[in-house]
Amino acid sequence: MTMITGCHFENGAIIVADSRITWETEKEKILNDFAQKILPITNKGALAFSGDVVLAEWVSRQIRKHILKNHRHNLYSTLAPYMARISKRSFKEYTKNLNPKGSIALILGGVDITGKFSMYACKSPDFRLHDAAKKLSEKHYAAAAKIYRAMGMEIINKGKSKHYKYALNNFEKAKKLYRKTDLEKEWLSTVETIRGNHSRKYSFIEDFEDVVSGKSIAKEPSFLEVVSDRWKKQIS
Repeated sequence: MTMITGCHFENGAIIVADSRITWETEKEKILNDFAQKILPITNKGALAFSGDVVLAEWVSRQIRKHILKNHRHNLYSTLAPYMARISKRSFKEYTKNLNPKGSIALILGGVDITGKFSMYACKSPDFRLHDAAKKLSEKHYAAAAKIYRAMGMEIINKGKSKHYKYALNNFEKAKKLYRKTDLEKEWLSTVETIRGNHSRKYSFIEDFEDVVSGKSIAKEPSFLEVVSDRWKKQIS
C-alpha cells in the first residue's frame, strides 16, 4: 500500500509519499525502499503516484511535453483534465499490451501563474478527476476552510494586485465553510488580521469588506477571463 498526502499552508505546500515499491517475479517478491514517487512536472509543481512505476513515469513525461507546447496549462485547473485523459489512454494501452494487472493513482499539485496552489487526484480504471480542496470541503469543513484561507493569504501577502480577485474568491469560500463549523472566531480573526496588515491595499480591501459584509460574492474568474487578461497585457 502506498501513502500519498498533500498539505498547503501560508508560505508554501508539501506533497509527501512513502518511498517503498514492491513487485513480484515468478520466483520472489522484491522490495525497494528508495523509490521516487513524486515526479517533477514544472519548477513549481509535481505528480505524486502510487501503483505502477513505469506507467507513472510515462504519464509524467507526457504531461511535461504538453506543458511545453501549451503554456496555458501553467494553470493547474486546465492541466488536471489533460492529466486524467492521458492517464486513462496510457492505462488502457499499458494494461492491454504489457501488464493486465497494472493500476495507478495520481495526485497533481503545484502553484500556478496566479500564485494559487491547486491539488487534483485521479486513479485507475476510470480516472475520474477530483479537486482535492473541493472534495475535502464536502466532509471536513474546518480543514477545507483553512486551506482556502491560506491560499487567500498567500496571494495578498505577495501583493500582486492582478491576483487579488483569486484571493477574494478563496476568502469567500473560507467564510462559508467557517460558518458551517464552530470556528467562526477563526474567520473573524482572519478579518482583523487582513484589516490590520493590508488596509493600504486599496484595490483589495474595499472588495474584501464586501465579502465580509455579504454584500457581494467574489466570483472566481473563468478560464476565458484569465486568458483575456493575459492577452490584453501582451498586446498593450
